[in-house]
Amino acid sequence: MTLTNNEEVYNELEKITLYLMDNYQTDLTTHDKNQITQYKPLYHMVHITRAWGTQLITFVPFTEYPKKGEQIRYLFGYAYREKILNDNRLFLEHIFKAFSDIKIVHYFNGIKWLKVTREQAQRHINNYVNSIKDQWERQERFNY
Repeated sequence: MTLTNNEEVYNELEKITLYLMDNYQTDLTTHDKNQITQYKPLYHMVHITRAWGTQLITFVPFTEYPKKGEQIRYLFGYAYREKILNDNRLFLEHIFKAFSDIKIVHYFNGIKWLKVTREQAQRHINNYVNSIKDQWERQERFNY
């Protein structure tokens, strides 16, 4: 089934994950829903469903990151775009190491949610990070 708008994307995710959660369902029904429905167009994402919550990593386009050399408020301080981007990879690695209650991992490919392994999710994140870095490099090279 091809998902064509943000509400459909969220509703499908809720349908395939909510029943797996023992607690902290508001991670999904409030926080993930808000994050998914705010993005236009639909972005690729990795979603981790745990017995006690969720994690969502959204693959925003390179244009959503700060300009080269610009620091912005980030978490509890300031960061350049490279740190923010690389934290996606580190965050996923941390989740897989730190949480023993992971029930299922999904990847949204812009069309539908796919059940993936941890290794596949990590590959998607790595490909995303490398793609953004390549786009920044091309942008610098061609000054656009």
